[in-house]
Amino acid sequence: LDVFKQACSYGGFDATFKTCDDIHRFINLLQRIISTNAPNINETVIQRTLLKLESEFLKNWLVDHTDQYLDIITLMSKSNNNLWQYSAKIFTYIDRKLQLLLMIQDFNGQLPSIENSEKLDENLRELMDKYQQFDEHLQQLNDTSRKIEHIMVTRIHMHLILSVNNKEIIENILQEHFNQFEENIQIIQNKQKHYSLTLISLISWLKYYAQLYTFVLINDSHHAILEDIDKLLTRDDFLFCSTIKLFIIKQLCQMSHITLNDFRDIIVNRHVTWIQPMIALPTGQK
Repeated sequence: LDVFKQACSYGGFDATFKTCDDIHRFINLLQRIISTNAPNINETVIQRTLLKLESEFLKNWLVDHTDQYLDIITLMSKSNNNLWQYSAKIFTYIDRKLQLLLMIQDFNGQLPSIENSEKLDENLRELMDKYQQFDEHLQQLNDTSRKIEHIMVTRIHMHLILSVNNKEIIENILQEHFNQFEENIQIIQNKQKHYSLTLISLISWLKYYAQLYTFVLINDSHHAILEDIDKLLTRDDFLFCSTIKLFIIKQLCQMSHITLNDFRDIIVNRHVTWIQPMIALPTGQK
């Protein structure tokens, strides 16, 4: 508490922050004071505690500065910033503002195009404007690590997966949305724009569909849709489709708690054509 009071005194803190950068500077000041006055305290514990505090400050600041959420995106995107570790509440707030999860669910990952905005109702047009603003902001960040995109994809994928847990329902989803699965892969393969909510939405949904497919493979389902998916993954050898295949194999191993070698022994006798060349051992290692 004394350290906090000292930081408030030095920083001129008056119980309000005008910008999220003010919050970040205040937290940095706290860290310097703690390090100076208590050099023997575990640095990892200090950083973790201050990150949690900063996250709470930002969450509360966002409530009163709803139109400045992109400033927090900028702050979190910086390479030396680890706020993402405690950003769940912040991203939940941003998702509600953008209604992104609902839109992905309603449109199966294919967000409406801004070019067709005149055909949309007023609420959707307003959302499209927000999406365009978000896309432009991502481009301006020009973050090669794509930290924000990775965080958003992971969160959306997780929420989509948590919405289903029944084998029969999963098989129906795979059947009903197979065409969207194929279309979404093609859209990404042809996409020129590298920073966009459209890309985030497509990848999130594709990971969701691929993980549902993984689930039915593990449970040795014999639903007819598996043959259609197998044919698609077998004939499509584009780079992004290879990424999807690797994701499925990784999920198969993780969800089954087995190694790749164990997986190879199990899958060799299964009728899953696309997997065979990917797990085949080089000549001389068989």
